[in-house]
Amino acid sequence: MTAFFNDEDLNGDCFIAGETGETEEKLVHRIVYIPAGTPTASQPLVQVKLSNLQMVDLVNVNYYALKTHVAGISDADAAKIAWIRALAVREGLISEKFRAATYNCRYSEVQIVAPTDGVTLAAAIFAVAPVGTVVHDGAVGSVHQLARVVLDAKTRSDLRKNFATYVSCVAYMFRVRGHHWLADINERFEDLWKRCLKDGVNPGVKWEFIAHHALHAVYPVVLDQFWINMANSGSIPGTLVKRIDASPAGVAGIRALDVGMQDLANTVPGFKHLNKEHYDEVGKFVERLKDERWAGSINRKFYGGTAVDFNEARFGSIAATVLAALNNFASNSPLKNSQALQRMARNAPISGSFVARLISAAANDPENAKGLVRIPESE
Repeated sequence: MTAFFNDEDLNGDCFIAGETGETEEKLVHRIVYIPAGTPTASQPLVQVKLSNLQMVDLVNVNYYALKTHVAGISDADAAKIAWIRALAVREGLISEKFRAATYNCRYSEVQIVAPTDGVTLAAAIFAVAPVGTVVHDGAVGSVHQLARVVLDAKTRSDLRKNFATYVSCVAYMFRVRGHHWLADINERFEDLWKRCLKDGVNPGVKWEFIAHHALHAVYPVVLDQFWINMANSGSIPGTLVKRIDASPAGVAGIRALDVGMQDLANTVPGFKHLNKEHYDEVGKFVERLKDERWAGSINRKFYGGTAVDFNEARFGSIAATVLAALNNFASNSPLKNSQALQRMARNAPISGSFVARLISAAANDPENAKGLVRIPESE
């Protein structure tokens, strides 16, 4: 019997209300289909062994599902995504045995399919593409026919060898940008891939397809742990290893502010003396963020993380000072482009403008900086 109420009716349409993190939407093109009887992991990140026929069926069903639900997708892209899904199942990232509630999610994007499921997508898949066969260019043929055309040995090998790297790229981007993929962060994916010393701008499949169509069914906490494991074992490029503790979306401003404040403290000791209370407060927040990997993240509910009560308005003048110093003395610093830092600085329109002028004057006449640099002798 088909359920009258769907997941959205029962669970609502927004898992993280009032924030700009990822919302849970069960979209059909993200569902990973697993043929009944296929071995899957009982625990995350535990590899499973699949026979040739089981892998054939796994790729076949997902290939046809993608061709059915993604308008205009090419045979090559559908086959590559299906292969990535199969690898994710093999590596224990995806399994129907993982219960959504255990991983802080509302539902799973994994579905078991069998020829006897009735009037469902599974029935349609098996009716047109029986187990062990595949649809290619509108005609039913063997999976070997598909392999020769779009999923040849080199393609399979390339995706398999790079699997840990591109999965970790998705995990990193979800951490620092709060979404698996968005059009305005695609360029960041491409730049990250190049920094991993890889050819091209992606692993042979668009990042949107990798993040949304191939790996979205991986629970965020499992995705993150896989990245950590790969970093610890040295199985991914150093670019991704050194980013393992990058600030999650939601607290980047605190980290950016801390970096700027510490730099100012080293160069202008008097500034730290005048703002000791602010330095102590930021220091406590930073220590907490080091201890709690997902505290303050806009996606923290996916990880059981806690909120961070940081009043940005209190630090407007400090942020404005940091930005003014960067603009005058380190104009090439990437910290200057921190949107979070700029947002905090806008909380201090008057003092921010005054400080900017003061530091500009100091840049032209170092004598003007003595009041800040010098710590009062009485203390």
